[in-house]
Amino acid sequence: MAGIAGTRNDRGRVLIVDDEPGLTELLSVAVTEAGRRPCPAADGESALCVAFRRAPHAVVLDGMPPDPDGIQVLRRPRYEHPKPPVLMLTARDAQDALEHRIDGLCAGADDHVTKPFTLEEAVLRLRGLPRRSGAAPMIHTPRGVGYAVRPAEAAG
Repeated sequence: MAGIAGTRNDRGRVLIVDDEPGLTELLSVAVTEAGRRPCPAADGESALCVAFRRAPHAVVLDGMPPDPDGIQVLRRPRYEHPKPPVLMLTARDAQDALEHRIDGLCAGADDHVTKPFTLEEAVLRLRGLPRRSGAAPMIHTPRGVGYAVRPAEAAG
């Protein structure tokens, strides 16, 4: 996943919030390979602290991290810096998924991916976040990269 706009520096911090260590590690590797700096957090409170200290340029946020959940994190005043674009992840079933996506988008998420997802889709959606927010591109990904990510596999 090489090839990005610009160089690796403080302009490329990506806050990754998920309570599944395997998924957090996989997303962190993908972000690193794309030339950006991952800032992992395992729960909502840690995410708020990291966001305050490091002012990320993009956020990958699990919809259900513990204390508080992703929707609550989005609704809280996070920090004084401009709000970064947010890609929300969730493992909700089909009946719950639509309502959860709508809640997330209304709370401030810019895009949404439902687990299981491919790593390629998540990275491409993350790459598209700055376009929607008017910021400079962060991540460029070659076509053909496809890793299936399922919650149970990521944790194991």
